Amino acid sequence: MESWFLADLDALGSYFGPKFQRPALPANPCVERVAKHQVLKALRHASHKTPKGAYEKARDGFELLSRVDPARLTQQTAPYARRFLDCLTPP
Repeated sequence: MESWFLADLDALGSYFGPKFQRPALPANPCVERVAKHQVLKALRHASHKTPKGAYEKARDGFELLSRVDPARLTQQTAPYARRFLDCLTPP
């Protein structure tokens, strides 16, 4: 789930606020190929100086997931997310 956040840096920035450090995040265009531990470490580092503090899955995860623009989860960026969204979309 956290990997999908990397596809929408605008959502991350608006959630965490102006002190969010975007350059601390991995720049891999295929966000699902970044190791989970790297994503979590980067999210915590990028957000630790914000008013919300360092990223915590229980506190921040589902709110962030609701803010991610599904259109940014393209085949190349997050193919598993695209498959998940396709399963949720009625034919």
